[in-house]
Amino acid sequence: ILHVAGAGGVDPALGTIEAIAAGKNLSAALLADGEALLSEEEQRELLAKMEQLHNEKASGTAASIARQIEIVGAASETFAERRMDASIKKALAGRRVDEL
Repeated sequence: ILHVAGAGGVDPALGTIEAIAAGKNLSAALLADGEALLSEEEQRELLAKMEQLHNEKASGTAASIARQIEIVGAASETFAERRMDASIKKALAGRRVDEL
């Protein structure tokens, strides 16, 4: 769900903007599908990583923010996979193989 490119030479303002956008996108996804796709423990762990990102964007460097975005991204991979699987199942529900 989250990705940062070129983290080494990122302008601090761009790192903060990306952190804000990443956090909003993941928060929206969690509100929509978190309870259905993650256990309570998985939700707590991901929310803790997101809180660390929030704290880092307030006082961290561009590199440390980018690093935390990567940490949250890695922590959200399972959730992203489950969301994608659910979307595909929903899109294919009731369809025959020869329709695809």
